[in-house]
Amino acid sequence: MDYSNHAQQRSTRTAKGPAANLHGGNQTVVTRSGPEPAFCGQCHTQSDPTPLSFSGLRTIHVGGLTALDLAGLTHFLLTGSEVRVHIFSESPLPSWINRIPLAARFERHSTLRLWPESVMTNPRFLREYSWQDGLPPIAYSCPEKALLEVLTEVPSAVSFEHADALMQGLSNLSPKKIDALLRTCRSIKVKRLFLWLAERNGHPWYKRLEPTEYDLGSGKRVLAQHGRLHARWAITVPKEMHDENEHG
Repeated sequence: MDYSNHAQQRSTRTAKGPAANLHGGNQTVVTRSGPEPAFCGQCHTQSDPTPLSFSGLRTIHVGGLTALDLAGLTHFLLTGSEVRVHIFSESPLPSWINRIPLAARFERHSTLRLWPESVMTNPRFLREYSWQDGLPPIAYSCPEKALLEVLTEVPSAVSFEHADALMQGLSNLSPKKIDALLRTCRSIKVKRLFLWLAERNGHPWYKRLEPTEYDLGSGKRVLAQHGRLHARWAITVPKEMHDENEHG
């Protein structure tokens, strides 16, 4: 495959664009624009798009902030010159992936402590993005799964405020998909944080969830240093985001 040709196949757009440098605490609202996802072509070694596959890897696809961006559901970006493509997989990415001459960096996130293989390979939780005629589409996480993946990086790489802003815009999620994902998600932190944000934003689909049916572990989780404890979900959150009326 001639990767240099793919690197040249870009055009500016404003409706969608890969999430540029969506990491760090200093957030700046900028116009949503960016190159076409030229990285799409680099993610294929076979024509089967569900899930994406590298030689020697079992399950891999685009997820997190990049998946939300492909779905048109990110509302502000951080300033930065490098596009970061969030890849979720059980195994490390091949060493050559970040040597491809692209203005993008592939950032791998392990799924071993987040999803069982049954979730990673289930087409119910995946979407396809057709980026160019004649080339296979890429597989990426559905919004319900992608948001849970984003929350793995709170607060180390994604701020509470950014996560809350993303949740605000997700009023049309599928409660059935969320329920299934929360029942299988392996991360106690992610599940508690998701439920706090969902309750905080008051989306109609939240009322159809069954928090008592999910394994939320025991004990407190310190997520926000010097924050306040939310009693119901037993996580610390930023003081400025703690609402006395939020059951906590």
